Amino acid sequence: MPLCLRVKFFPSLREDEKWCMYMKYRHEERTAELIEQLYRQEAGIMRAERAVNGISRDYLKAIRKMNEMKNKGLPLAEIVDITGLSIEAIERL
Repeated sequence: MPLCLRVKFFPSLREDEKWCMYMKYRHEERTAELIEQLYRQEAGIMRAERAVNGISRDYLKAIRKMNEMKNKGLPLAEIVDITGLSIEAIERL
């Protein structure tokens, strides 16, 4: 684990450095506990984490709904009308 991620160093980091740490390491399992401590210390980072998690859940729900529509055999044009997505985007999903 990088030395800069040790909890005792968080208070000495500038705000922009804390944001950089959060953005760089938030997806790594091995740093999850430390990142959680970081966003608990910083209100702005905590709000960002909540927003990202909300977007992720909404995205997963949309993907599930899209798969349900595809599995029902709906015509592609109907799926485009329902979702507002392009044909290319639907085919990628």
